[in-house]
Amino acid sequence: MKYCEKCNILAGGDICPACGGELRAPAMNDYVLYAVREQMWAEMFIDALRDNGIEAVSKPVMGAGLTSRLGIMTEQLRIYVPYGAMEMAGEIADLMFGEIEEE
Repeated sequence: MKYCEKCNILAGGDICPACGGELRAPAMNDYVLYAVREQMWAEMFIDALRDNGIEAVSKPVMGAGLTSRLGIMTEQLRIYVPYGAMEMAGEIADLMFGEIEEE
């Protein structure tokens, strides 16, 4: 798998399927989109990752304006982990939720 710096995703081939940009070999510290989850579950997962030494970050799927209209319960977060921590993140996800399908 190769890495898109713009989209923060892993993909096969040489061209990103999301943006059409060039892919490169991932570095261990490249943040990769791991999953998209409802805010409550995402925050629990991120806390567990951090408790295990993985510095995960998140970004909302919707903007603040849309979330304020639809309500916080509809909010989803994109969860990013360093490429070098993907395997450990998967193990933590399995323990917490069963198997999470990676994005």
